[in-house]
Amino acid sequence: MVRRTKAEALATRDQLLDAAEQIFSQNGVANTSLQEIAQHAGVTRGAFYWHFKDKAELIGALMERVMMPLDELQEQAKADNPDDLVLQIRNDIIIMLQRITTDAHLKAVVSILLLKCEYTEAVDDIRQRFLRSREECAEDLETRIGQAITLGQLPKAVNPKLTVIALFSLVDGLLFNWLIDPEAFDLHQNAEALIKPFFDGLLHA
Repeated sequence: MVRRTKAEALATRDQLLDAAEQIFSQNGVANTSLQEIAQHAGVTRGAFYWHFKDKAELIGALMERVMMPLDELQEQAKADNPDDLVLQIRNDIIIMLQRITTDAHLKAVVSILLLKCEYTEAVDDIRQRFLRSREECAEDLETRIGQAITLGQLPKAVNPKLTVIALFSLVDGLLFNWLIDPEAFDLHQNAEALIKPFFDGLLHA
């Protein structure tokens, strides 16, 4: 009985997450009530509050059930070959972009965070978490680019900090443009062609 109850609770939690993912994607975070999510999931408000205290905790759970792109980059870095750090970083970015196009849950969460979430005080915890993740990833990339310079894989003229800012701007821009109109271009097929020129430019800085 205990096992079944636990399984049912987990199933209810997943139903709530699926409902939130769908309604947030359609209507935005601010325009979605917790009651709407509960109704869409087929549960009571009491059941909702048993699992989540508010929208911020709900969004946090959505982020936790997927491998977020910035976290993925840091995980991939652990397995990268230092013999060609530039190629490894480039490939990591390409793989990350392609995975967003093939993982429906990840695509939805990224879309919610970039396009559908108004970062008000009510969800400030999510904003802070998102910023911390970006800062950690930026620091990691700066370190790896610095190593590439030290190893002679990149010209000394390359500025690691500015390079990461430019890279984030490129990736953010690609994701934004693709998410608002996925039919405009095939991000999965063209990820390499879109990213490669940036790294080619670094090699000739």
